[in-house]
Amino acid sequence: MSDRFPAYLRTSDRRHFYRIESATAFTEVQMVGSRAVIHRVTQAAYPEQVRIAGMLEGTDGGLVSITSEEFHRALDMHDGK
Repeated sequence: MSDRFPAYLRTSDRRHFYRIESATAFTEVQMVGSRAVIHRVTQAAYPEQVRIAGMLEGTDGGLVSITSEEFHRALDMHDGK
């Protein structure tokens, strides 16, 4: 696995948290009120691969690097936890 992965990011408004697992896979935790919705992409199509690359390069606008702990706190808000 590359040193780039996993990468942990969030939007500046703290509504979306991302764990980038590879060039074709990521997990997004979307905050909806006091709950979280999880989106998993495991085999990203080309447009999503471009988005992932942009997120890692900082060209996807407004993303902040975070720790794995911050990502997992958001993930824990999901109803399945």
